[in-house]
Amino acid sequence: MGLISFNDPKAGSKYTTPPFWAGKNAAVKWFVDGTPAVINVVSWSLKQTATEGADHVNGEPRARPWRVVDGYDLSMNCRMRDAGLIELLLAASKVDDDDEGNDLGSIPAQHMLALILKPLDGGRYGFATSGIATVGAWGLNVGGQADRNTVALPFHFQNLNFVPA
Repeated sequence: MGLISFNDPKAGSKYTTPPFWAGKNAAVKWFVDGTPAVINVVSWSLKQTATEGADHVNGEPRARPWRVVDGYDLSMNCRMRDAGLIELLLAASKVDDDDEGNDLGSIPAQHMLALILKPLDGGRYGFATSGIATVGAWGLNVGGQADRNTVALPFHFQNLNFVPA
């Protein structure tokens, strides 16, 4: 009666499940002031941040749950070929911090991220950040003699929108 059989030897049979898609079918693109930055992302994770609570009202037997979405956090682990990513991060920090000779302060660098997912069904899905996006406190991880160096790169942003990919 079941539609799924894990013992069916015929690949592509309507009774077998397709394989799950892997990290190679997902990508992140970072745009700084409209210019794409080249980053070699090894892995990334996206998390919604929210404030949650519950209110007890008029002696009801259960509390009324509520939630307010505060934004999104994106954490990336990136490989390094050269110091280009560190240079970009330092330049973006300098623009964000530099207010010498300007009464209003400098205009922060504008960051936008595009997330692309390509499942094995042939589809393409895109998500783009909007609103304020900031680079969090990043870290350079230098391994042993044979290990690859990585940069832990966190972003915080207000909105995530579905876009054509």
